[in-house]
Amino acid sequence: MIILADVFQDNMVFQRHKPINVFGTAQEDQIVSVYINGEKLAEAEIKKGEFSVAVPEQEAAENVIVEVKSSTGDSFVFKNVDIGEVWLAGGQSNMEFLMKYEEIYEYEMIYCEDEHLRFYNVPQYSFFGEELEKFKDKNGYNKWHNANRENLWCFSATGYYHAKQLRAELGVPVAILGCNWGGTSASAWMDIETLKADSDLSVYCEDFEKTENLSPDYADKEYRNRWVSGRKFARWANDMILYGYGGTPIVQLSCNVINAFRPRNIGLGWQSYNRPAGLYATMLKKIIGYGIKGVIWYQGESDDHHADLYSKLFSKMIERWRCYWNDEFPFLFVQIAPFESGQNYVELRRQQEIVENTVKDAYMVTISDIGMKTDIHPKNKHDVGFRLAQKALGKVYGMDVICDAPYAERAELQGNNIVLHFAACEEILISGGALNAMKIISEDGPIKMTSCVINGNQLTLKTDVAGEKKHLRVEFAWTPYHEVNLYNEGGLPAKPFQIEIK
Repeated sequence: MIILADVFQDNMVFQRHKPINVFGTAQEDQIVSVYINGEKLAEAEIKKGEFSVAVPEQEAAENVIVEVKSSTGDSFVFKNVDIGEVWLAGGQSNMEFLMKYEEIYEYEMIYCEDEHLRFYNVPQYSFFGEELEKFKDKNGYNKWHNANRENLWCFSATGYYHAKQLRAELGVPVAILGCNWGGTSASAWMDIETLKADSDLSVYCEDFEKTENLSPDYADKEYRNRWVSGRKFARWANDMILYGYGGTPIVQLSCNVINAFRPRNIGLGWQSYNRPAGLYATMLKKIIGYGIKGVIWYQGESDDHHADLYSKLFSKMIERWRCYWNDEFPFLFVQIAPFESGQNYVELRRQQEIVENTVKDAYMVTISDIGMKTDIHPKNKHDVGFRLAQKALGKVYGMDVICDAPYAERAELQGNNIVLHFAACEEILISGGALNAMKIISEDGPIKMTSCVINGNQLTLKTDVAGEKKHLRVEFAWTPYHEVNLYNEGGLPAKPFQIEIK
């Protein structure tokens, strides 16, 4: 007998031009064969335990039939299987953020029907055995869906728009493999051995050990209160927050009531979804080996308490994911959005840019223009997904598209004026009048900018006194929250930067 991994179902999508791995567990030694449209494409002798059978890479195709047979008599037939492009959508709540919360969801419902744009959400279980508790509504999870009016609500909004743009440009089936959970640290998505072995990253394990099991049954009580006593009420309040009504008095009161019935200071118990390596074990491992083109990632807000370590943590996570899959796939990620309460977000964004500059085939998209001052969940996920798709089209698929955000590569002083030279653009543009989010600072404090002039990819900041000051620097979007209106000709906003004038 063999048991295939849950991800193998009707309507699934395989990655084209890479070996197709069919995997699961076997109860005894046997032979497993894989057929596509009746043709045997792979056969392997497998041992008892975990197994994987590799099918040779295939071209794009639609609605094929896949059959898996074992010499012990098992037979699995999967219908309406596509072969195309598969992207894993990982991260925390801004990637998990469902289409039903997105700002143009009702409009998108009109145009979403596409049999060959598909998605699968890995079930969100934080510890082994949780599924048996039956506390969670699994609607929308552990099933392959195609985009239509019935299913669109439970699609990652960022993932959907990413996939839709790729479908339009590539003309092949595209799928999103969702593996994400709101409020999670990157440390939850990698193995514990890697964290413990690093003198810096071990702090995540130490944090866990300090707070684990504050009393013998504390974590269990907290878990049950969350999912039983306050289940319906909590879901309603959570929906209101994600829809964007979290600042209203009634929702805030509801959240206070819910929290009043929960034990306090639970920390990271053994059942916590955010414990180090927890979701690596309970979610990611369920799909490791399933062929993907690459990863789109939107996360970082929950790691602001160790912002100075984020580039190391995230780089190591990328390294480990590529190792788990034995595939040096590209990693596309989103620089976190402007948010007023993000105390350490300036450093976190700087750390994210370090990753882009130091990790091979890691590409960052900037959304410095679409944040919300008091809402950590920007409702405009269309632009996020579109920019990720453009980055993929340019960097991964080799198409001639504008996909890089402009950035100031150097600055020079000319009299009392400062000239910024931008890369990744032929022309820098200001949208909506006066330039936002730009500061000039000297050793004596801020310097007022009287006006600015654009000349191609150069931006001149005019002042009356800059030439008289020392230790000048320019900061752009170098605050937790900002409203950026500086773009390149492709409509991509400038990256945040801090640059000294020498």
